[in-house]
Amino acid sequence: MKGVSLSETSSRVVRIARPTVVIGAVGALVASLLVAVAGPANAAGPITVASTGTLGVPMPVTITTNPPSGVGANAVFVTFSPASCATGGQLSDNLNNNGVAVLSWIPVNVGNCQLTANNANGPLGAPTTVTINPATTTTTLTAPATAAVNQAVTLTATVASQGGSQSGPVGSVRFAIQNGAVIAPTVPLNGAMPSVATFNWTPTTTGTFNIVATYTPANNAFSCGNACASAAVAVAVTPTGSNVALVVPPLYQGQATNITAQVFATPSAGNVAFTANGAAIGGPVAVGSNNAATVSYTPSAQGATTIVATWTGSNGATGSATQTVTALPPGSPDTITVDPNGDAAPWTTNPANPVTAGQYNLITKSASGAPVTLAVSGSPCSLAGTVLTVSGASGACTLTASSPGGHGYAPATNTYTLNIGQSGQTAALAAPNSQNIRKGRVITLATPRQGTTNAGEEIEWSVTAGANRCRLIYPASGAVRLKKVRAGACTVVGEAPATGGFGPFFIQRRY
Repeated sequence: MKGVSLSETSSRVVRIARPTVVIGAVGALVASLLVAVAGPANAAGPITVASTGTLGVPMPVTITTNPPSGVGANAVFVTFSPASCATGGQLSDNLNNNGVAVLSWIPVNVGNCQLTANNANGPLGAPTTVTINPATTTTTLTAPATAAVNQAVTLTATVASQGGSQSGPVGSVRFAIQNGAVIAPTVPLNGAMPSVATFNWTPTTTGTFNIVATYTPANNAFSCGNACASAAVAVAVTPTGSNVALVVPPLYQGQATNITAQVFATPSAGNVAFTANGAAIGGPVAVGSNNAATVSYTPSAQGATTIVATWTGSNGATGSATQTVTALPPGSPDTITVDPNGDAAPWTTNPANPVTAGQYNLITKSASGAPVTLAVSGSPCSLAGTVLTVSGASGACTLTASSPGGHGYAPATNTYTLNIGQSGQTAALAAPNSQNIRKGRVITLATPRQGTTNAGEEIEWSVTAGANRCRLIYPASGAVRLKKVRAGACTVVGEAPATGGFGPFFIQRRY
């Protein structure tokens, strides 16, 4: 049939790929028609098949022979070289009464494939060569027409094989803004039919963006030609129902918390008025260069609190956002740790900490995660950032460490007395920093190789508060451990007396 391509006829072939038994000359006529519609005939020995095909497009393979007599004599099968040309490496069927069998072959590999007809006695003739071409593909992109700034939306690229191919394209897709930034450079396809790649894109600015998906085949089995890139899809990114968004951290009664309103508008200049349960929180706050306005709020009571931020722009535009949160009971004071030079034993608020002249790099931590602010008083000491300089051979300084709290912790301030003179004893200990531990947990305060100071003094351990909640354990190994036997906090102290030129050693933990 002149002018009929393989891709145009493959669907017809599939419908008649395994015909029922046809009697007499009609069977021969059907077989010849199958060859005609598949493309240029390619016959060798008993096999008739098109000389070229396409990956994943079904092809009819006709075997014509005189079946020998005997049980199973009408069974024929086609083998492939290489075997990867067909799923399972071969096809099989039975000859009809006219010695004809029509098998449906779906190529699963590209390149030259040799087909050999066989029956129980062996090959029925010379092999036939068929060239399988790559499947052509097209790429389309699906994306929402609108999206909210700072909220993820799904971009979906679909790569489909054409011409009736049943093979799912493999490879990857690049998502990018047309003539702009790449959103995702390599997103793998799932290999289904059609094949799909998805990516969750979070736009960070407002505006209209033209998104394009570009397909890169993983191998030569697929060809996209001029259809590798999808048509551009426009996505309009706007604020979520408003030009204002609220950021409200957890609130605690009596604890100051920063509330921020983000303005998504151009221009964003203007003022934001904040209210809590209808009462104003201070006065209007100007929108800064970061398009945000922040106010400090201290809940006076527990319970549901409705925060409203109302923006009035310099050009007359307006917007608002509302968020209801629950103000929680007051948090416990923050836990602050000040550790000089990363020593295992942080400084304590009581007793005084012996120090000598020199510089101390202070490492600070807070249980809330809030930054710790340091201040020092006393002429022998000075502070530059987190570096404390101690001068002179005697005297005393006072170091103050403060935390604003947050995340459920109330603000806290620790005061450390530093006595200049004797060298302080130090010890490398396993005792973890103060923290809440659950009932039944056992922690190590000192390993068998620890337990003495740098002055050779043995550290004595005791539970000074909450003795009914924690118990010291002294295993035969020489270690010192603490077991939490009841819920609630306890305080454990390790001490060593002053000796020679060394001052006393002291460590305190709360668990």
